[in-house]
Amino acid sequence: MKKIIGIALLLSLLSFCTNKSRYSLSVEAFDTMLQQTKDVQLLDIRSPQEFKNYCIPGAHNIDFHRADFLNMAIDSLDKAKPVLVYCLSGKRSKKALEMLKRSGFTTVYELDAGLNAWTQSGKPVGAE
Repeated sequence: MKKIIGIALLLSLLSFCTNKSRYSLSVEAFDTMLQQTKDVQLLDIRSPQEFKNYCIPGAHNIDFHRADFLNMAIDSLDKAKPVLVYCLSGKRSKKALEMLKRSGFTTVYELDAGLNAWTQSGKPVGAE
């Protein structure tokens, strides 16, 4: 009986980890989604100063560290349209992805390793 419970627990944990990671996209997959997905919403969640210095062209900025981040996202984004979210390294975007999904956004993906990975791959960036 303990063995069955242990296996069930392990499978649940494995399923949870797999489900979280499937929303994290490589640079190439993120770029493909950005280019080929109709009505995609690109969300940069870094600070306004970071955003002003450089960003992925076409991004909308909402600072993740603002107390009203989630309210601003809900007010400015369409929950039914895909959202691609990124930050500098991927830490904030993983948290933001979970918040957005819990708030009813149907399709949300984040850029694994963030803008650091994007720029290292040679993908274009621009200034605000």
